[in-house]
Amino acid sequence: MFFRLNPEARLISGAKNGVVYDFLDNRVYDVNSEEKSVLELSEKSEEIDTISSYLGVSEASVIKTLEKFREKTLGEFYEKKPYIEPLHLKSPLSNGAFYEPPPQLTNFFVELNNSCHYNCSYCSKNKMKRVFGCIGCNVWDDQKKALDSDLYRDVLDQAYKLGFQQIFLTGGNVLEDLTMLSAVLDHCGTLHFPAVFVTFHEKQVSENSIDFLNCYEDLNVFLSCDFPISSRILKIADTVHQNLTVMPVVAATEIKSKKDVIKKIQNEYEKVKSINSTIGWQIDYCSPDFLHDYTKIPLFGKERVTDAQATLHFFEWCQEHHPCLGGILTVSSCGNVYGCRMMRKKSFGNVLEADLSEIMRTKKEEIQDMWNLTRDKITPCNQCEYRYSCMDCRAIEKDMHQTSLCAYDPQEGKWHDDLF
Repeated sequence: MFFRLNPEARLISGAKNGVVYDFLDNRVYDVNSEEKSVLELSEKSEEIDTISSYLGVSEASVIKTLEKFREKTLGEFYEKKPYIEPLHLKSPLSNGAFYEPPPQLTNFFVELNNSCHYNCSYCSKNKMKRVFGCIGCNVWDDQKKALDSDLYRDVLDQAYKLGFQQIFLTGGNVLEDLTMLSAVLDHCGTLHFPAVFVTFHEKQVSENSIDFLNCYEDLNVFLSCDFPISSRILKIADTVHQNLTVMPVVAATEIKSKKDVIKKIQNEYEKVKSINSTIGWQIDYCSPDFLHDYTKIPLFGKERVTDAQATLHFFEWCQEHHPCLGGILTVSSCGNVYGCRMMRKKSFGNVLEADLSEIMRTKKEEIQDMWNLTRDKITPCNQCEYRYSCMDCRAIEKDMHQTSLCAYDPQEGKWHDDLF
């Protein structure tokens, strides 16, 4: 007798434990080391008596283990050796065996300026790191002169032709020059990008800028702010008529315990929710060195996987690309082209000197190395069963190929943040 997982279920093994992804219900099931050993052999179409003999356990024990997964409708027993083809979204013809597929481009960040007269403690110019700094405003040590609106329109034309799906307009202070922002937003509208985001800080908002933003339909707004939130944020949330996401920045050095910060975050969220339940909510964290604070931050603990959904699209994406870096590019206000806008040690080129497509061709190997940095190439993520379901930020790590900011030890199969 045989047992195989269904086509929509996938076993991923870690160093000790494993998980089964259920792409029908979008759920992730934890698998202990004993269950993992049984499933690994059954997925190789080994007979139950062979599994029993190989593992040195009774056939009844093997069947009992497999029955757990059958009861969850994750697999089935078979009298004859079955052939089960795992469920895929992509055609086998697109795997590069017959031709090189075009790159899958995702997020295109455009920095409209590099100036802001506010001095937030967590701004990049103050050498602070932020988990979601990419979708927040930042000032850099680059030159302050910005590209003109015609050149920004030309860059957006190139991004559209290349196939970028989401445009992020950021700064600096994008609300500093509403004439420039208007020209860029109008051009985005003519190109019909699937999604356009504008990112700025609470301190940069005025009544004029709110009226301006409300003139644009289908615009997505990321609004950074201090934590805890102010009454001003609630007023802005009540007057901005766009798809708004409030993004408070929590200083990791001020967190006493994980339990404490989760309670405070929930209390602040209730305030925003009372204004408008449709407003998005994304907590950001800042620290001069996350190594000192990460065990107190929910994003680096068990919460990073307990809320994960097993979508087949994200699973397949993570098998080929980095979950965040994959398919992204940034054009700075002085024209430099980067991957992640938070990782600026070296640019791929400058749009004042070459088109985006030319830069992508000449720097193809470097860009693809960044895009294709899967967790299978990062230690110890390559030994972790959750490597295809959790997010990851390379910008806050000290090494591109090493993860230090995670409370899970795949060798032990244990979380080390439970005490906080």
